[in-house]
Amino acid sequence: TYTGNYQTKTQDLVEAKRLLALAKTELPANTPLELTIAVQENATYRKVFENIKAQIETNLPEVTVVLESIPNQLYFSQVMKKETAAGVGSWSAAFTDYFNFMELFKAGATFNYGAYDKPEYEALIEKASIEGDIEKQAEIYKQAEVFLVEDAVYIPLYQVGVTYELKDYVEGFVYNQVAPSIDYKFIEIV
Repeated sequence: TYTGNYQTKTQDLVEAKRLLALAKTELPANTPLELTIAVQENATYRKVFENIKAQIETNLPEVTVVLESIPNQLYFSQVMKKETAAGVGSWSAAFTDYFNFMELFKAGATFNYGAYDKPEYEALIEKASIEGDIEKQAEIYKQAEVFLVEDAVYIPLYQVGVTYELKDYVEGFVYNQVAPSIDYKFIEIV
């Protein structure tokens, strides 16, 4: 929802190198620079993180990225217990409302993996949840989202997209933006 400066933000290699040099000044000499990322045993996540690993190691050759494969059934419990240095999560909306995503970052929320806790953020979410004007509500959510971006609560990696091709004789196909995504009960062959 946020339409500010972050929408066009691109990779800043000069800044990354500057921050890496700064970090090295705070570490003992010859400390190996290694980042371990926990990855689910999932082909999509594996490809995404192999790409990230390649980008980091190519652009910052002093840094080694280790991808730690964790079985799906154990992955989220380990991430939630902070047993991994870094991890990934995804979310699909259950209904089409900003709140479905914004509530994830409320203190104590089940899927608040980073344990984000910011009263100013929560005050905006509460205000938005009772706002009756949908445009005003969207503006309040945008204000709240600034906290998430500025505090680096999450780093958007990609957005899933799906394409369907239907024959001309198929009618009544319903694609929902939320689960279940496809509803076959209205399909007719004409």
